[in-house]
Parts: sequence; C-alpha cells; structure tokens
Amino acid sequence: MRIIFIILINCFTLVVVYSQQLLLIEQRGIVSIVDADSYYTSGTYLDGKFSFQKKLFIDSTYNSLVGYNWAGDSLVIYLNDNYAGKVKQKKFYIDSDLQKHIQYKVNLKRIEHSRDSVSYETEKIKIHIGKKITCYKDNKLLWVKEKTKNLFNIKIISFGSSLFSPVISNNEKFVLFETNKATHDLIEIEIKTGKERVVFKNLNRYYYSPNDENILIVKKKNYGNDYIIYNRRTKESTKLDDLAKAFWLYR
Repeated sequence: MRIIFIILINCFTLVVVYSQQLLLIEQRGIVSIVDADSYYTSGTYLDGKFSFQKKLFIDSTYNSLVGYNWAGDSLVIYLNDNYAGKVKQKKFYIDSDLQKHIQYKVNLKRIEHSRDSVSYETEKIKIHIGKKITCYKDNKLLWVKEKTKNLFNIKIISFGSSLFSPVISNNEKFVLFETNKATHDLIEIEIKTGKERVVFKNLNRYYYSPNDENILIVKKKNYGNDYIIYNRRTKESTKLDDLAKAFWLYR
C-alpha cells in the first residue's frame, strides 16, 4: 500500500508519495522519518536527498541516534549524549494516518542456547544451528544443511549471545545468515525449499525492509558506517550518503 500526501503551496499542488519503506535516520544532526524508495542523487557532488522527509528535530549538541521504541502513539527516540556519556530520550507524537501504515516486525526469538548450539523460532518457523542447520515449519522438517557446505561456517559461540543470528523476512519466506568467512558473506535461504544465494559481502549488520523488497546493509568504515539499500529483485545496491544512523521504522 502506498500513502499519498497532498500539500497546497501557493495554489500549486505538491503530491508526496511514499511507501512502507520508512526509515528513521540521523543526517547532519537532523533526525527524520524518510521514505527509502524516494532517495535520489543530484548536483555536482551527487548529494543524496529524500523526496519525503518528516523532520522530528534538529540536534546541534553532542547527541547521536542509537535506537527507538514506541509508547502508545508516540515514537520514543534514544540518543547517546556523547559528551556526558549517557543515553537520554525524546518523545514525538506520530499522527494516526502515518502510524497505521507502520508494520509490526517479525523476529526469530532465541529459545535455546548452549556452547555448541542455538535455536530460534517464530510461531511457525524454527531454526536450529548445531553440528548442522535444520529448519522446521509447523514442526515439519523442511531442510537440513551442513555448516561447512556451500560457504556455511556459522559462528554461534559467544558466551550468552549468537554472533551471527539469522534474520527472517516479515512474510517468513526467507532467512538471512552471515557466514563466518573473512569476506562476511550474507546468504539468503528460501525457507520452503532451502535454496540459497549470496546477496552481499563485507558487511556488519543487515535488516529486511517492512515489505521484504529490500535489505538495509550496514558496513563499517574508518569513521562510522555506510548504509546501503540492497534491492532483492533487481540485485542493485544504493548507498545512502551522509547518514550517521538509519533504522527501518517498525512498530
């Protein structure tokens, strides 16, 4: 579903269209909600811009965006005070027209974890990583994979947390694994068939978009991170220039 805002400016009609690919970003000290699909580059230096941008606030101090949560109809922004060394909060009311189009995120919850294995599940899907990787749907075995086959060498031992947790798409049809290779390959597996493909290399973190069409790739650089939108259908990548932080906006 796409949402259309019509704004009247000096007798001219400006139509702003955005989809459910909403990002919460920090860019040049401005925290905003933007539409990832509206990103484009222009000008001599190819400055990146979003045609839809709802600015929440401008921060001219020493804060940096580190996350968000919801409190009823309000979006709670978490900011790290880099000067004082503590996290503080800001709350913003989000109107119902925008809020009703923000989806809930499906997560693989970790249900078991030992030194040698870890298990995750949703209401329908269960993935167990041990000597082998097994996937079940409604308690029915779908596929089994050797960890050392086809680039798989998943690192799971981290004394309390899994370093390379699988990430599931919101339609629960695909799952992402980061392999423990020097190149840090990101592999996507179709849950129903077990078919796999390498979708990206040299990454840090990765997240499905709300409509599962894109993956937000986070890559470390010398100072901060690079944020990249990978289109799963076209296999094209778009670097979102000049972002200090970016998160998909979910409920």
